[in-house]
Amino acid sequence: MSGYLYVPNEYDNTVSVIDISINSVVATIPVAGAYADTAAISPNGALVYVVSESGTVSVIDTSSNTVVSTIGVGAQPYFAAFSPDGSRAYVTNHGSNTVSIIDTASDSVLTNINVGNGRPVQLIAATHSANFSAGV
Repeated sequence: MSGYLYVPNEYDNTVSVIDISINSVVATIPVAGAYADTAAISPNGALVYVVSESGTVSVIDTSSNTVVSTIGVGAQPYFAAFSPDGSRAYVTNHGSNTVSIIDTASDSVLTNINVGNGRPVQLIAATHSANFSAGV
């Protein structure tokens, strides 16, 4: 088995990279902000978005295990997910009751969507597709 785990370490604002072929930490990456809580990996495996409750998302390039961008989002972000094609990332902001939509090509927030007063925590990105055929 080969691959890597990216584990946010909330209280020291780092991410541990674990090589699962040797069951060992091979890198420790400092990330921006405070309280690095959760992480999401892009569909192609090239990027890891690490969400810190202080209002930032750190973007890690998995080929170099370095932070290549830091994105400011809403208040107290908590969770991230990618669109199936990886062109967008979505971050719940439970301190501002919003979801930030990020353009992953530019690492910029396109918009923030208000989602009510329930303090959003988690989300799932899904698509709906169907094949239609018509008989003649």
